Amino acid sequence: TSLNSFKPQSTDKNGQVKWLTSSLAPTKTYSVVLTFAGNNNYLEKTGKANVKVIKATPKITAKAKSFKKSVKTKKYAVTLNVNQKVKVAIKVNKKTYYAYTTTKGKATFKITKLTKKGKYTATVSFAGNKYYNKAKSVKVKITVK
Repeated sequence: TSLNSFKPQSTDKNGQVKWLTSSLAPTKTYSVVLTFAGNNNYLEKTGKANVKVIKATPKITAKAKSFKKSVKTKKYAVTLNVNQKVKVAIKVNKKTYYAYTTTKGKATFKITKLTKKGKYTATVSFAGNKYYNKAKSVKVKITVK
């Protein structure tokens, strides 16, 4: 069994085949040929199917955070459920900062322009790319003490 020459990643307890599709271009349709070689209980069988890969819509996870005023570079981390490096933005106090996620979806921003005490509303966003749809923006509170 293969999907564009990709071998299946696993077969679950119900016999369903699973592929990791992160390297396949979305919005394309791929032809699949499924072959079962047969065994003592079942005959050999081959089938064909078309599989359309669609873009995923990731979710941003961000929490409120407090920083001391004395810290010059405030590091703020968020998570986006993606499995590749993507560019994420955070806008705080009229300034936008960018960071790239790790392959596990964690992005760490280095915020340098928050030098005054106060409570700020930050907006975390992901604009999307060829593999992912735009994520719903998340607003969080950042406090500088």
